[in-house]
Amino acid sequence: MPPRLPMSIVSPASAWTSEEQYRIGLSNAIALNQVSAHAKYAEWVTNFAKNLPRMWKDKEVADLPKAHGAGLVIGAGPSIDKYGHLDLLTKSNFRGPIFCADRVLANAQRKGVHVNYSLNVDSSDRCLDFLTNADTTIPLIVAGTVNPKFVEAWKGEVYWFVPDIGLCGQHQFSVADTLSMISGKTIISSGGNVGTTSVLAAHIVGAKPI
Repeated sequence: MPPRLPMSIVSPASAWTSEEQYRIGLSNAIALNQVSAHAKYAEWVTNFAKNLPRMWKDKEVADLPKAHGAGLVIGAGPSIDKYGHLDLLTKSNFRGPIFCADRVLANAQRKGVHVNYSLNVDSSDRCLDFLTNADTTIPLIVAGTVNPKFVEAWKGEVYWFVPDIGLCGQHQFSVADTLSMISGKTIISSGGNVGTTSVLAAHIVGAKPI
């Protein structure tokens, strides 16, 4: 597939519901990018190269089916267990699309939560542990920099995106633009964590409120 112009960039500004939330999200995204770009760059690029043949064949986040009404995000923070969120969700009979971090997918499914999409942005092989006892026949939304073995083990449909590798120290560089041109996939400024990515994915499909 020949290179193409970068796809559209989906950023936290498009999903946050207030200016304050946007400022916090943007600040966190910049801080995470600065740290992660130095520590993870070689791993990201290596994984991307291995994932590229699969990315050319699969769909991307812009192809996600549109939704109407509310969407719900299940993150991987400590409040999930502390406040029994999964049990509350099971009892709620919520009918909108549910986006779930890969780390809690198996537990959410075990509790009876009907997860519509799982998400992964982890480039290390530690994410492979999250596959244990998980039903991977559901769709997966995944960054092009994730560990290739995770995607290989996934049984369901895969929707790719390019993470916005934008800031490194004081310099802006266009790594994400280059990867988007090569892969033909949309850039998401996800802040380097699966929770923010889940919110943006819900925004992409049109869920409101999230």
